[in-house]
Amino acid sequence: DERLFDCFCAHIHSQASCGMAGSGRSLVARAAAVFPGGKVTRWPLQKMDFGPVFLTRGSGCRVWGTDGVTATATEYIDFMSGFGASILGYCHPVVEEAVQVQSQNGMTLTGPTSLSVDLAERIVGLRPGAEWAILGKNGSDVTTAAARAARAATGRSKLLRAVDNPVKNLGLPPAQADSFKGPAYHGATSGWLASKAGVLAAESSVHEIGFTYNDLESVESALDTADGDCAAIFVGGCSYPYSGPTEEPTFEFAKGLRDLADAHGAMLVLDEIRTNFRVGSGLGPGHWAELADDGTDPLSFAPDMHCMCKALANGHPLAALVGNAAAREGAAAITASGTYWLSAPPMAAALATLNEIETHGHMNHMQAMGIRLREGLEGQAAQRGIDVTVSGPPAMPFMTFEVDDLTPNTRAVALAWCAAAAEKGVWLHPFHNWYITAAHSAGDIDQTLTATEFAFDACLPLLD
Repeated sequence: DERLFDCFCAHIHSQASCGMAGSGRSLVARAAAVFPGGKVTRWPLQKMDFGPVFLTRGSGCRVWGTDGVTATATEYIDFMSGFGASILGYCHPVVEEAVQVQSQNGMTLTGPTSLSVDLAERIVGLRPGAEWAILGKNGSDVTTAAARAARAATGRSKLLRAVDNPVKNLGLPPAQADSFKGPAYHGATSGWLASKAGVLAAESSVHEIGFTYNDLESVESALDTADGDCAAIFVGGCSYPYSGPTEEPTFEFAKGLRDLADAHGAMLVLDEIRTNFRVGSGLGPGHWAELADDGTDPLSFAPDMHCMCKALANGHPLAALVGNAAAREGAAAITASGTYWLSAPPMAAALATLNEIETHGHMNHMQAMGIRLREGLEGQAAQRGIDVTVSGPPAMPFMTFEVDDLTPNTRAVALAWCAAAAEKGVWLHPFHNWYITAAHSAGDIDQTLTATEFAFDACLPLLD
């Protein structure tokens, strides 16, 4: 939520004016001078005012970083995992060896290598009904390609996407509850950024209609609003409203979406950029297909297109859009390209990552570690009489404090709790879901719980 981060920009500029390291300006000062608003990506540096600002290296589930003012690097157990990009752990030797071997044969060549075919075949084989793939770099590449392909296939313009509301179950007055709503995030291109600076309404909001996750009646209402002009229904693998509890899909919702899309002649697009290979049985048909526990054929409610990224190549830049026969013609008609989309080393990384997941069954381990963390957090909170919600799939946990729910855009207790945990060498996020990797061991989780116990105690004065 950019409203929250605006206040941190002032802090960056104060650091820029006074922070010095040795005989030169601090790294924070230098960054503030060359990055508009202090934003290296969409968020300003030091947005949380705790933990590292610049990272020096990562290994396994740990990172080392500095505050950008002093040169001292601090070690952290990292539960953001490159915002989900790392699934095996940082600098995984098998993946990095595959990257190094391919790099010696060329990085970005004038045309594709055979690895592109190998990888496309591998990914297509993982999803029910999938027949083709488009390979890109970022999640935005493939969600944008999916929207274009759906419009090309249907000849329609409007897109449906969930409107997340982290406080929808609190019984607040509608006007107050609605103030916390925000559209589900499907990428940083203009088509997904209604009301943001520099984005024209004609590029986004005019063509978007919202619905509520796990609420088929709201989807039906949105389709009625589209009035026969719905090109696609976009849905996330989970609903993760920024700063709110994660909501997992029900089978009834998944099957109902497929039925409604078919009835209205629209495409169904599953954005599993965060969830791919981290939720469900790993390299099975995907957690969406695994929602059915009554023997229902996964193909009967499979999406027309799947968007994948993040963990696909264990931190190397790669994204994939896979689709079925119904979406093939639309995908063939669109322009979806980028100079570096041909780069072969990330494809080598993806193939190595998929092989590692398949060979070693990392999904079971990540789920076990996630459950260990969740049960530990719930126990610590209960012992102190603190009301928390630990939500999300085991490998993508997130915790919210009930006292923060009336102000989900500030989350004062969550901020203080994460800051206290960072003091003890554990990096957690107060507004964004966390990620467990195959590198998080039982010892790492236990060390984390020692830090979170300290953090709960540190927050008790805020709860009086």
